[in-house]
Amino acid sequence: MVQPAKRTYTSTKTISKRSPKKTKKSQTYEGYDEIETSRNAARERHRVRSLRNAFLSLQQCLPSVPPNTKLSKLDVLILATTYISHLSRILSEDKEMNSVSSLSENNITDYLRTWMVSYDYLTL
Repeated sequence: MVQPAKRTYTSTKTISKRSPKKTKKSQTYEGYDEIETSRNAARERHRVRSLRNAFLSLQQCLPSVPPNTKLSKLDVLILATTYISHLSRILSEDKEMNSVSSLSENNITDYLRTWMVSYDYLTL
């Protein structure tokens, strides 16, 4: 039986005689990276906080959603778009009817009920 030859491994790393390249870090003062990182983190926290507040204010504008309901951002966007399309449909129907009396309080609650039913149908 023939045995495989022994393999010897040598390092393929060669030592360069060139001086190492200077990077931007060596040209700036010490502590620059830490300051820049903290600024970026603060900017990102501010962005996330303002986005969260925008979604919360949008959720508060939606009818039939209890105030302390926790919804995902996607749910808020879906509810908002369906509500906006529902309101657009109401306005187009109102223009067709040419009647201001069609938006009485009873009709508004009926519209909201049908809107929530249509949203429930979409989410099933």
